[in-house]
Amino acid sequence: MKSVVGLLHGREGNPEGSKGRWLSERYTLLAPWYRTEVLADSVAQTRIWFEPWLNGPVQNRPQVMIGSSYGGAVLHEFVRLGIWTGPTVYLAPAFMLQRELGHSVNDYVASPTHPTVIIHGTPDDIVPVEHSLAFLRTNPQTLLIAGPWSHRLGEILVDGTLEYAITQALAPVFTIQQAENA
Repeated sequence: MKSVVGLLHGREGNPEGSKGRWLSERYTLLAPWYRTEVLADSVAQTRIWFEPWLNGPVQNRPQVMIGSSYGGAVLHEFVRLGIWTGPTVYLAPAFMLQRELGHSVNDYVASPTHPTVIIHGTPDDIVPVEHSLAFLRTNPQTLLIAGPWSHRLGEILVDGTLEYAITQALAPVFTIQQAENA
């Protein structure tokens, strides 16, 4: 059975773009269409789509959520509000859009119980990698994978990086205490 993956697309993306197609070939993909003009509206619109999955049958729930650029800002709001607490993968996330919601870099949060992985290109000229580094400073348990990719990150679909990030996000996490009790 395929893992269930949720995708929140970027400002100029959609669920049927290259990332959506790549994910749907390998996983069961849950990905809504939503407008990307105002972040608060995108969060509200996507929340309507998202919450029935979380309250529905376990086999229909996303096992990992992926937020790409603008979708990363939407997903971060779900994490910040505690709506999503599971494994999270951010692709060149536009965390700085959190300002639209009245939040600062000090409000960046990662799931306290599940892995967070960020993939970001160092030459990204749309969302500078420094924004992911700021997230990492407030959430040091996050895995940051940086490389020579453009903002669209099309390269990570062919070089294995996205698959690796999803695998890392889905990997069981053991605390030292859990390991000592095993």
